[in-house]
Formats: sequence, structure tokens, C-alpha cells
Amino acid sequence: MVFEDDFSVDGNVSSTELPTGSGKGMRAYFCVICGVYVYCQYNISSGKGGRIAVRTATLENPVTPDAHIFVKDKDPWIDIVNKNICYDEMYDRDKTWSKESLKRLKEKMN
Repeated sequence: MVFEDDFSVDGNVSSTELPTGSGKGMRAYFCVICGVYVYCQYNISSGKGGRIAVRTATLENPVTPDAHIFVKDKDPWIDIVNKNICYDEMYDRDKTWSKESLKRLKEKMN
């Protein structure tokens, strides 16, 4: 997760509403040229600091994620190397995220 004000997209994206396990849904954003899924905003977190979930492989300078969530629903052709950070559903952020990530979140939320 990143904060919207720390993220920008060069180029045009389109979006669509998709269902989620919570029933709240999410808005997924895609590149209008190639169709790559770039990021999404879960409706359950709307209004809570403007956080979005970014597909890290789409970044110009990719980062290593702290966790992969809902892997029970991933496509079989997706290979996740570090299986230690995989969760079938949501995880406990305080137990999973790095201290640095938790500190950044706390600073942004205050």
C-alpha cells in the first residue's frame, strides 16, 4: 500500500469496479494503451488516508513487497519466489510490515 499523494502515473489509465472477498469491492486502474493492471483502491479503505495498492512490477523502479495477499485466488501462472510472505487472505499489518513501513504509516496518518 502507498499513499495517493506519494504516487503518480505518467500516461492515461482507465478503471473499472471489481468485486472483493469483503463484498465492498475495489476500483482497478489499467493502462489504456497496453491494458496492464497498474493499481487499485479498495472501497473498504476509501477515506482512510488515500491509500492504494500498487502492482510493484509495474513501477519504473520496482520495490520488494512486504506481503502478497489473497494468494489463494492468484492465477496459477504467477510465480511468487518468497513464499514466506504469502497470505491466503488479509494479514496482521503490525506483525507483517517492516518497522520502517509501520513508522511511515503512522507519520502519514497523523
